[in-house]
Amino acid sequence: MMEVTLKQREQARIKVLNTVLEYHLPIAQAAEIMGVSERHTKRLVAAYRKDGPAALEFVTCVTNSVGSLHGPGRRGLD
Repeated sequence: MMEVTLKQREQARIKVLNTVLEYHLPIAQAAEIMGVSERHTKRLVAAYRKDGPAALEFVTCVTNSVGSLHGPGRRGLD
């Protein structure tokens, strides 16, 4: 089993997501508690269902030189 280290904010989110899943806390209310949009809350719930606490672990994204995660932007194709 993989060990996951979560920050305090991520631990608080897990408590809210567990309440959503176990006690049917409405998404809107969960979003308000966590300070995120309802859409993002739905994403968090889906990821948490799929991967458990590891889904909430912060991941640092490394961007390329033009700042895009998906390759060079149009400006770099001249």
